[in-house]
Amino acid sequence: MRSIFALLLLSLASSRAHACSCLPPPPVIERAEQSTATFVGRLVSEEVDEWKRIYRLEIIESLHGEFVGIVEVSTAKDGAACGVYIAPDADYLIFCHSDDERLWTTLCSGNNRTDTDKGAAELAVLRQHTVNASNTQN
Repeated sequence: MRSIFALLLLSLASSRAHACSCLPPPPVIERAEQSTATFVGRLVSEEVDEWKRIYRLEIIESLHGEFVGIVEVSTAKDGAACGVYIAPDADYLIFCHSDDERLWTTLCSGNNRTDTDKGAAELAVLRQHTVNASNTQN
């Protein structure tokens, strides 16, 4: 009996829990330039299946990329797999990538609510960068 208990403890101790782990995100302008789309978005609806969430987001303000209106953005179902939770009734600064079929984002993308200090500051930097970029092209 002791050997069965010891084996059980050993197997539990040797199994590793896996969770999302991200490097610090690059500066916000670099993050936007590396993204397929960067925008301020608001949740319209959400579908959840066994592995992923698909958010339908209304683009309030496009900051990088050619997307307008309502877009679908996929993410893993839960945070342990680097999935993003987007709350209703809040605006988010969203950084998306594309795999030619869909837009996707993760916890490591650096998304932020725009009503937080960090989200508001990053949005201000991106807006200023967009203004400066359009002024240099004229």
